[in-house]
Amino acid sequence: MGLGPPDPFRDLLSLQERMNQLFEESARRTGLRPHGDQWTPLVDILDTEEAIILTAEVPGLEIGDISLEVTNHYLALRGQRLFPHGDGNVHYHQLERVYGTFDRLFHLPEEIDQSRINATLRDGVLEIVLPKQPAQRAYTIPVHTEEP
Repeated sequence: MGLGPPDPFRDLLSLQERMNQLFEESARRTGLRPHGDQWTPLVDILDTEEAIILTAEVPGLEIGDISLEVTNHYLALRGQRLFPHGDGNVHYHQLERVYGTFDRLFHLPEEIDQSRINATLRDGVLEIVLPKQPAQRAYTIPVHTEEP
């Protein structure tokens, strides 16, 4: 039929694509990611003149499910989304949401005023405002000569 000789690289890529599909299907069925039982909230980071603003998608979480800690210029964002029906008597036809713990670590620039950081949880979005310290104004130091 004139299809040409077999291409081992094409076959390898096809096999890799199929394996990726199987992992994705497995993750959707179990609610877990292929690399374990951790999920990672999606995060956006915006840098303005006054602050760095970090927003994280954490749908279904309450304030008590989230932990924020600042240590040595690192912001740790941790939390857990519990599986809602864990008694084993429920049969799922489809399960795509991911459950479990998460742990994110963000390096903070030196200019962040760690004492003024605040966070707000609203409609499944966590907003963390990291205010910047006022910029130090540069000034000129006059140099004098010593007279004998």
